[in-house]
Amino acid sequence: MTNEHATGRDESGSPSSSLTRLTIGEVVKVLQPEFPELTMSSLRFLERIGLLAPERTPGGHRLYSLQDIERIRQIKRWQRARLSLAEIRERLERMAQHDPTKLAAQLLELLLQARTAEAEQLMHDAVESGMTLPVLFEYVFAPALRELGERWARGEITIGQEHEVSAAIRELVTMLTSQAPQPTITREPVVAACVEGELHELGLYMAACLLESFGYDVHYLGANTPIDDIVDAVRRWHAPLVILAAVYPEHLPALLKTIERLDRLSPTVRPRWIVVGGHAALTQSSWPAHLPVIPLGHFPQSVEEFAQLLKT
Repeated sequence: MTNEHATGRDESGSPSSSLTRLTIGEVVKVLQPEFPELTMSSLRFLERIGLLAPERTPGGHRLYSLQDIERIRQIKRWQRARLSLAEIRERLERMAQHDPTKLAAQLLELLLQARTAEAEQLMHDAVESGMTLPVLFEYVFAPALRELGERWARGEITIGQEHEVSAAIRELVTMLTSQAPQPTITREPVVAACVEGELHELGLYMAACLLESFGYDVHYLGANTPIDDIVDAVRRWHAPLVILAAVYPEHLPALLKTIERLDRLSPTVRPRWIVVGGHAALTQSSWPAHLPVIPLGHFPQSVEEFAQLLKT
């Protein structure tokens, strides 16, 4: 998420200085549904023995990034599998050898050369080393896609190559999501759709897959979804969170009409939050609704950020 909101609260569990940096109390609150045994004391213990190294504010309070949270999640899964601390340390060291920036570059080059089997193996190796889906989506796939778009804009690749690589990454997202551990808890329903006319769905699809892998009941409507279908899905599933994609400015009218229609739903089915991803959303300074609308340049690949919204 690109926008940050300073609050300056302490690490006891109050809001942190950024939606992408959580306090120790927030981390416990977010992860306890999955790991009830997790406490602030156990996080401090993992830090004392060198398995965690969160950032510190000038006042000394801990702030945990997405990568820190995924590291905690992986450590807890390994502990449940009865791995010793020495074995966990060894796996973490092996995982550190898979630098996400290098992986993104490697993945893109392999896919541009149509070496899809090697790209698939590269991602399998990263997962085997302990890299989780949120880290892969946020720090490998998203940067690879951004670089892909920039190369097309510079005329270095054709539109056909751009489409081919995007399709290959979509298949990797589907494959890795299907192979991820099954969620242990069931969360709220979510409706995700590209507004009418919008065909660029990959960022939205990644966000939807990630939420589904963490137990959210995701109803993914895909590209170019008519307004009536979005409203009908929200009404049918009573979804507290609606995620809409609107990349280009020409799709802003459809986005505004969709939000207006959602705002007119009865209080019993009206969503609590609308998250809009895509540059079109950033061009709008106000929204025609009483609903909280959160415009983002791109969708976050952190389930914690969506969870924070749903708990508000």
